[in-house]
Amino acid sequence: DALPICKGVTVHHEASLFDLQAFENDDGTKGVQYMIQNNKTKAVETYSVDKALISIGRVPNYKGLGLENTKCKVTDGRMRVDGFQRCAPHTHIYAVGDATVDIALVNMAETEGKLAIDHIYSAKQEQPPVIDNLSTIMFLDEEVAAVGLNEQQCRQQQISYLMARYGYEFVSRAVAMGDTKGFIKIIVTNDREKRVLGVRAIGPHASSVVELASLAIHNKASAYELAELMTAYPAITQGFQECLRMLL
Repeated sequence: DALPICKGVTVHHEASLFDLQAFENDDGTKGVQYMIQNNKTKAVETYSVDKALISIGRVPNYKGLGLENTKCKVTDGRMRVDGFQRCAPHTHIYAVGDATVDIALVNMAETEGKLAIDHIYSAKQEQPPVIDNLSTIMFLDEEVAAVGLNEQQCRQQQISYLMARYGYEFVSRAVAMGDTKGFIKIIVTNDREKRVLGVRAIGPHASSVVELASLAIHNKASAYELAELMTAYPAITQGFQECLRMLL
């Protein structure tokens, strides 16, 4: 999906590039025209922009592992694993991290590795754990961070929710830093419990802000429980506390 972010930049996720051509207009202005297909909807879209950056990512290198001697399955360049990181259909071969290319982040690889080791040496779990509080961070000119559900996902899952948005212009630390561009957004269930569903933040120290809600989302904690948190002052996290109070 196309994701508009700071300063007119658009990121296309889950898309395949069909064509890309540079052009120059009669007035001398230059740009790039490209055509992509949305891998989910299969819709073909054409864009004309000033500049385009292609991020092709990485794929695992399975050569020399002897996978041809096993029944391990690789689909679309990815090793197929179950919820305990076992390579289907085997129950004694595990793969974690970049080998599975689920989410290519160090903290995710560590979590998968711990899960695999626990499953090998501990009492066998019947149900795999649910990882629903993995934070996403983009270190751009304005830091962007997220954890949990966003509003679109809530609507798709038919979850009734409440949302509060608190601007950095009201956060003392941001004012002192001279950088008030940004905001904090908190989403909770629209009921008496007000369970925390997700947090979005854009601006300085955004990653520190969303981490305040990570454990609460995993534990299905309510906004009332999270409101007991006492943040430092002056700190950007004060904005999280104030945003939360708007929902109570």
